[in-house]
Amino acid sequence: IASGNTLEALAALWLLTRNARTDALLSNLNSYFRLAWATALSACLSALTGCITAWAAGLLTQQNFASSLLQWWQGDVLGMIVLTPFILLWQHLPHSWLRKGRAIEAVACFGLALLAGQIVFLGWFQELFGIYARGFWMFIFIVWSAVRFSRHGASLVIVMVALQAILSPLLGVGFFAGDIAKTGLSNYWVYTLTLAMVGMALATLNYERSQSTRMIREREARLDAVIDNALDAVVQMDSTGHIRDWSKQAEQIFGWTRDAAIGRLMH
Repeated sequence: IASGNTLEALAALWLLTRNARTDALLSNLNSYFRLAWATALSACLSALTGCITAWAAGLLTQQNFASSLLQWWQGDVLGMIVLTPFILLWQHLPHSWLRKGRAIEAVACFGLALLAGQIVFLGWFQELFGIYARGFWMFIFIVWSAVRFSRHGASLVIVMVALQAILSPLLGVGFFAGDIAKTGLSNYWVYTLTLAMVGMALATLNYERSQSTRMIREREARLDAVIDNALDAVVQMDSTGHIRDWSKQAEQIFGWTRDAAIGRLMH
């Protein structure tokens, strides 16, 4: 079993690094999806090795081999999908959260997410919120954390919810109170996996777009600096011949200010 677990980790590492396209900080959506595929494939090694070992030792029968194999695979996949992004990302702390405005919002987001998780999964305030305590409420905090606090925020809420949700069937309270007896934690697995995939995919996509926007703005700023310092007039026109940009040197040569030139038809 230990050998299978080791092979699982080595296989995942090989799948992620064999073409050097996976970013360890999950800064783009493709890197996250590659992590998900590597997780699903490598978990097969551990599950298969472990179940064969248990069957050879007489701990499993042929009748429950397939169900045990599935459960083993599900457990490993969920563990890696939930914890791996958290471990990778939180090696670098999000210092931007410490700014005054951000700190207040961070406390509100994660504090309310923790409270909501206690209500939904651990039965807090059942007299007030019992009929409203449903798992879909946690997606509000996943979206909030993903959009406002990017990958660090989403991974933190995912781990928080996963821990709270697993306590629900173990303690027999809250949203998943009877999930062990009814489905063998299959509902918990589907719910947590969906929450994690949606949260991290949204956070990664949002981060990727924000980085692209930042790079475009930096390039535009450098281009504007070059144009403004050029010795010749620089005029940008659209396909119809109307002026879209007008450099400082163009103002001196032609006598029009930039505001007056923009939109004119250049003859």
